Amino acid sequence: MELAKQLKLKYRSPRTALVVPMSSFRATMKKVFTTVKGLKGNMVIGPADLSRNEYDIVLVDEAHRLRQRVNLGSYFKAFDTANARLGFAKESGTELDWVVMQADRKVLFYDSLQSIRPSDVRKEKFDTLKQASNTSIQRLRSQFRVKAGDDYVKFVNDLLRNKLSKEYGRYQPEGYDLKLYEDFGSLFKDIQAKNDQHQLCRLLAGYSWEWVSNKGADHDIEIDGIKVKWNTTNQDWINSAESINEVGCIHTSQGYDLNYTGLVFGHEITYNQALDQIEIIPENYYDKAGKVNVADKDTLKNYILNIYQTMMLRGIHGTYVYACDPKFREYLKQFIPLQEKELPYKVIPIDQVKPYQNAIPKYDIKVAAGGFSPPQSVDEVEWVQLDNPSWMTRDYFLCQVIGESMNKKVPNGAWCLFKRYSGGSRNGTIVLAQHHSFGDEGFGSGFTLKEYRSTKQQNQESWEHASIELIPYSFDTSFETITLSYSESESFTIIGILDHVL
Repeated sequence: MELAKQLKLKYRSPRTALVVPMSSFRATMKKVFTTVKGLKGNMVIGPADLSRNEYDIVLVDEAHRLRQRVNLGSYFKAFDTANARLGFAKESGTELDWVVMQADRKVLFYDSLQSIRPSDVRKEKFDTLKQASNTSIQRLRSQFRVKAGDDYVKFVNDLLRNKLSKEYGRYQPEGYDLKLYEDFGSLFKDIQAKNDQHQLCRLLAGYSWEWVSNKGADHDIEIDGIKVKWNTTNQDWINSAESINEVGCIHTSQGYDLNYTGLVFGHEITYNQALDQIEIIPENYYDKAGKVNVADKDTLKNYILNIYQTMMLRGIHGTYVYACDPKFREYLKQFIPLQEKELPYKVIPIDQVKPYQNAIPKYDIKVAAGGFSPPQSVDEVEWVQLDNPSWMTRDYFLCQVIGESMNKKVPNGAWCLFKRYSGGSRNGTIVLAQHHSFGDEGFGSGFTLKEYRSTKQQNQESWEHASIELIPYSFDTSFETITLSYSESESFTIIGILDHVL
């Protein structure tokens, strides 16, 4: 307040501007300024506008997004023009230099952990400015966006920088809705439900999918069979009509407040259990301007972690998290509370069961989406009812799938509806298979879920299997195809064909 009084005494009618580096957020702030008495939309400007006018007071929001001459795309021409107008060398002048030259007094809101691209002015240049004798540094002691407070901000930083020990446990901030989802569909559904209640609830994701809908494709992202598009506008996407049905990125969300954030960690981030560290997969990161001219993998990792940290701090009331990479999901499970799932079935009391009329069997086996499961019995059965009456027939049964080898189609832990196999071609289908050599007939057998392929050969009398392949369908490429020879296939049985993932 004292600083504001001093400025008011010095500048009776100050020429002021709010500089917003990101065009999307700048468009939103212009709209906001037009609704506030005493403010005007033209007071919100982009960095290049500084080259045309001098100001008494300039505030720079998200100053970590001020740019240098790297990976600027279509902005190169305007950037070079501004540098020339102000007398800076073409290669060395930056938007930060423009602020320093054109404003008598400047206030910069800066956070090095929100720098997300090589085009951002380097931290060292801000450090030099901090060390100047006429610079005053004020640290914000608290933040006003996330209701969980500073403890949550620290937790997010420690989580993404591998600073949490295994003994830390799952963090549950008081009065804040933080949870980890194991299937994307539930997260998508819950964010849309929250938006119906509160508005301003959006899905965000790391840049792990190419933007192809701008070239005519009907979707950009597919997770667990759900297809969605990236943001269809770069200007004020958060407030656009279709944003609740789309996925935003860092470039359309940085600077904004949301009530609830649904955040998807993409395929560019994983976890190395042996080294106990988060790692990145550069070839799965599709922000071209975000990785061109970044030769050092650690530098790129830092940008990607900053992106996710920034997006995890958008939600005022809650953050819902999903990780595409199974290894990274297991890492997050240690520290983020799991979503409490509703079972997709209703158990029918035994005295009310009408087999295959109001209920089908739920077998108490854990189908392995990996290799064959350890031997187990299918004697125990519970009768359950599903929402669709057409499934209450002898053709169907229910059981749970455990493992990650089919996670492109079947999430780990999913309840699956199978149709009993009664003959016919199985090639190309996802099958529940049983191998009797994994345990004796009296004890049980091993089970697995895979895509089925077979090759046949002709003997003197008929066709027979030369080999059977059970193929994984996973984001984790370490899973290998199970191949059974002709002799091994004799103790191999198809129990059912996958019909639905519930």
